[in-house]
Amino acid sequence: MQKFFKTASDEGKLGGEGAGVESLAAGGLHTLVVDEAGKVWTWGTNDDGALGRMVEGPDPEDPTKTIDSDVAESTPTVLKPLLDEEFRAVSVAAGNNVSLALGTNGQLRAWGSFRSNEGAFGFDGRPGSARIQYLPTTLEALTKDVFVQIACGGDHCLALTESGHVYVWGTGEQFQLGRKVLERHKKRGLFPEKLHLRNIVSIGCGAYHSFAIDKKGVVFAWGLNVKRQCGIPGEEDQILQPTAIPALHPDVLGHGARVIQASGGNHHSVFVTSDGRVYACGTLTDSQLGIGEDHPAIVDPEDEEEAKFAMSEPVLVPFPPPPTADKPDPDVGPYAEASVYPPRTPIVRVSVGTDYSLAVSKSGHVYSWGDGQSCELGLTKEEDDEESVVQQKTPKRIIWKNVDNWFVQDAGAGGQHCVLLVKKIEE
Repeated sequence: MQKFFKTASDEGKLGGEGAGVESLAAGGLHTLVVDEAGKVWTWGTNDDGALGRMVEGPDPEDPTKTIDSDVAESTPTVLKPLLDEEFRAVSVAAGNNVSLALGTNGQLRAWGSFRSNEGAFGFDGRPGSARIQYLPTTLEALTKDVFVQIACGGDHCLALTESGHVYVWGTGEQFQLGRKVLERHKKRGLFPEKLHLRNIVSIGCGAYHSFAIDKKGVVFAWGLNVKRQCGIPGEEDQILQPTAIPALHPDVLGHGARVIQASGGNHHSVFVTSDGRVYACGTLTDSQLGIGEDHPAIVDPEDEEEAKFAMSEPVLVPFPPPPTADKPDPDVGPYAEASVYPPRTPIVRVSVGTDYSLAVSKSGHVYSWGDGQSCELGLTKEEDDEESVVQQKTPKRIIWKNVDNWFVQDAGAGGQHCVLLVKKIEE
């Protein structure tokens, strides 16, 4: 894939000679990127229209031929409908089979489909509308607002307006929509509705739960909480409406810091603070939280039974010291040394997959931890660099050939795959 986009860049296909990719998103089994010209490229599995284009049937360029679906799905391709309407994207978001694009004018385009516990659920819930939206389209309820951020969970979406309000829609069986949707009227969840939140500056999603951060730095969570992934002690297995996370309040974090990003996987969540610290909560049975055996939350837990499977309050995730020529991928080491303040390896953003996480440092390095049965962690065993690490207890730097020639700008953690946005370091 790196070779594909390198060639596209050299040929000026990404916004002029030498232009590249601006942003990316990894979904369940598909990937979206935005180039410097604002064009959206998609590739991967087109289940339920996730790619926003046709990958079978007559070839639109030559109707006498049939599209080779394998080639069409695996080849990054520009979404022509967005190009034709001169929609200039600035960011994208991807769920299991649903995708969003945010334009420079603050407008949204959406495509794909949502699924529920019973299977196929639909796209927009309008009477007579198709279950799958194969091409990018507008959502009528979202045409009057200007949006500044988008986020996708497994089968639900959030959109943040410039005035600080949050719209939510999709599947709501785990209360991830922040509102009660009656079983007999569950299709109403497909209609975007505004939550009773104000002054929100950032949003995020887990597979079945959601987050919002207000201008004071208060983090709200709602949705599935069976593994305590919402980070609110004492709450039920489902949190029906946005509820503040006490442990992440700026007064508790100290040092004048606040949470700037919140994201989640199936049953765990990860948070980044303005001073580069990382916190996590939720299930830990497969190393999802990135904490070692000497972590105080493990050694001396408030609830010993709960600590065997989860952390109900966000805990600090220590990172390794900066890499050196002798040790390009150092271990985290003892908690007492790794938990110093200010953090020795400040993190600027995270991306959370099913049961694993990726973190990008201020220095342009990328780290992974958790459970990655399909090589999602990007790590190999020290004794055999051809054998993949399937579970990593604490954050570990991902390295590859000539890794120090590249500065990692962003990372996308999908259902079973990862993508990195990197920039060549000029000598």
